[in-house]
Amino acid sequence: MQEKINSHEGILKKLESMGRNLGEGFVLPPCFETLSGMFTEYVPDTSLSCRFMHEKKLANPAGSLQGGFLMAAFDNVFGPFSILESGRAAVSLELNGTFLRPLMVRDVSFDIRVSLVEKSARFLVMEAEARDSRMRLAAKAHSRMFFL
Repeated sequence: MQEKINSHEGILKKLESMGRNLGEGFVLPPCFETLSGMFTEYVPDTSLSCRFMHEKKLANPAGSLQGGFLMAAFDNVFGPFSILESGRAAVSLELNGTFLRPLMVRDVSFDIRVSLVEKSARFLVMEAEARDSRMRLAAKAHSRMFFL
């Protein structure tokens, strides 16, 4: 079993190595930067975690992260995790979310942890949790991705 990686730079290096044949923009798309993500931990065959900084421009009128941006944040961790786990490009066939509590912009950041459920020759099934700055569960997501 490979050791976990606990730095954004280390995870990026591993991601670039695994996805070097996929083409520019596939490994870390511009939408990842739009959401101000920083990888925090990668455990091979298990999980990938990322911290996102709240930005007022992504808030709804109530002052919480707009739900579509939260789903995009989930997808921005599902995608890189699929590359880390396979070295292959994959597309989302399903992306489902359940919202439990708002992620308030005043909380500065939130964390997403994606976990591997199942990997086959054609599919990758993952689940994820989003937690606020006090580590309270705010949302859950499930994704099934198809390898290209």
